[in-house]
Amino acid sequence: MLILSNKADAQEKPFLFGMKIAPQIGWMNPNAEGYDNDGIKAGISWGFVTQFHVMENYDIHSGINISILRSSLIYPDLKAVGETNQTGELHRLYNLKYLGVPAVFRMKTNEFSKKRFFGQFGLELNFLLSAHSNDKFNTESSGQINAENDIYNEIKFARYALIAGVGMEYSIGGSNVLITGINFNNGINDVLKDQNKVNSDIQQIAINNFVELYLSLLF
Repeated sequence: MLILSNKADAQEKPFLFGMKIAPQIGWMNPNAEGYDNDGIKAGISWGFVTQFHVMENYDIHSGINISILRSSLIYPDLKAVGETNQTGELHRLYNLKYLGVPAVFRMKTNEFSKKRFFGQFGLELNFLLSAHSNDKFNTESSGQINAENDIYNEIKFARYALIAGVGMEYSIGGSNVLITGINFNNGINDVLKDQNKVNSDIQQIAINNFVELYLSLLF
């Protein structure tokens, strides 16, 4: 990531290491009857970044991210209320914590005024660390019932995603580089398990997506 000029390419370090922080907005994209997205929610990720210099203006980025993805769905549900089971409308806020390992190919412009612009694309594999929900269950007879639940067993362990983004890097001296940019992280696979409790013929299907604005420092 530190090709500061064509003549400096020979001095570029083949490996850089650094840190990243990235606020994000996320949402669920459901594909099941009766399931609707309930708006965008704010999340965050942070972690360590590694860069491998391939050739002039081309790098490969990887690392380890801890991401808290937040999104929300509305769908029909069945819950025990007192001694009876009641049907109602569930507003569920998902708080999903993942460990992610990205592999991103970055293409950069030549350096000018200590800056480079780039585009990038790649893949990310995520492993579920924890899953909690904030539920608002609305019924005709009992009104709204609020609850917080551990839903780890209701979420699939692996999440796969495509990454596409643009950004800018700025040389701050030596091999140190400050990088900022925006990424679209597009989920590939469904993250929900099981069938709907009201209608078992409906398979729960939803994909988790987010957009992040990130800042990283490599040295």
